[in-house]
Amino acid sequence: MQQDHSRVGAVVRGVGRVVVALLLTVVALGQLLAWTSPAWWVPALQYWPAQYVILASGVVRDALGVWNVVLTVALVALVLRGSRRRGRGLLRPAPVLAAVVAASSLGLWSYQVVDARQAGADVGAFAPVVPFLKGTVAPDRSVTVGTVDGTDLDADLYLPDGADDGDGVPVVVYVHGGGFTGGAPAPSPYYPPLLERGYAVLDVSYRLASPRRQTWDTAVADVGCALTWVTTEGPGVGLDPERVGTMGDSAGGQLAINAANLGAQDRLDPSCRTRGELPEVSAVVAGYPAVDGSAAYDQSGLGRAYGDQYVGGPPEEYPERYALTDSVNHLGRGNPPLLIYQGSADHLILPGPVRDFARASKEAGTTTRYVELPGQEHTTGGGLGTLSFGDLVGRDLTTQWFVEHL
Repeated sequence: MQQDHSRVGAVVRGVGRVVVALLLTVVALGQLLAWTSPAWWVPALQYWPAQYVILASGVVRDALGVWNVVLTVALVALVLRGSRRRGRGLLRPAPVLAAVVAASSLGLWSYQVVDARQAGADVGAFAPVVPFLKGTVAPDRSVTVGTVDGTDLDADLYLPDGADDGDGVPVVVYVHGGGFTGGAPAPSPYYPPLLERGYAVLDVSYRLASPRRQTWDTAVADVGCALTWVTTEGPGVGLDPERVGTMGDSAGGQLAINAANLGAQDRLDPSCRTRGELPEVSAVVAGYPAVDGSAAYDQSGLGRAYGDQYVGGPPEEYPERYALTDSVNHLGRGNPPLLIYQGSADHLILPGPVRDFARASKEAGTTTRYVELPGQEHTTGGGLGTLSFGDLVGRDLTTQWFVEHL
């Protein structure tokens, strides 16, 4: 009996060591990715399985936020305990690695908090206190903004208090991400502070790309369709078509930028109604936007996969299509003010091309602000559908931008 207990105890301890080793490896990778330039990882990013592992490590790290510090300190304690129990010195690789990872985690968190304050975000040092919270509200209603080729373009409408007073409230047209091949309207932690400030949100859909159907020209036209709905039907539900903003993340960020800028230049043909029914967009916010599909095609395996489905192939084969999707081709002085935020450790849409686009937008005469969040991955931790520290920073900057410009 005693032998059986000893055997079980040995198995439990062995499993525990494996779990601790795996956790330490994942956390160490997350810290390494946060502190190094995504450009260094381009050779690995060419292979989509490796890119998925890199992205997952960063998203989990960002979703944990301050709890990374708690986790790494706990790992240090477990590793030290195991080393002492086995009679090994504290300067062996595992304890040293655990200590380095814990110090890195604390340093990264401190850097992110200080940087957020300097960027103007009013976010607490320990926010969110509890990880993996939703932080969302349900839409007030669903609407169909148009029907194109037999496909209903549905949208979720969120209305603030007082929307039915008759004066009309400003509205933010939100465009979801998903690599142009997936995604749908869904509650977001970005909506509650906008609603509290008196803004409505129209979370719109668009036709998605597939291997059989490229949507490089129809996706932005479908966003245009939603914009014409704001003008024609919006007043009937309490919206003010004279105060319209667009917003999106990732693929949706590109569409939010392009729809607004093409509309400002009278070059957007909506997939429903007419060009003359488009509202004038007053402000744009884009999170980690896919503004340069040409660069993405060369920089990563997932970038190529999205380019093949969304555009149809490489830039060399379809230069005229990329001329429409790449946002740098739609710059001009008449474009609405633009805020872009992105993580410095984004391994899906690398920061370099986005930073270059923001600089070009400013040089073209558009009021442009680019905010790079240190050590944050693509989605800034929101990829799990929960509220993260990066979300809190991004939504605070977003709300400030719309209050200032919309």
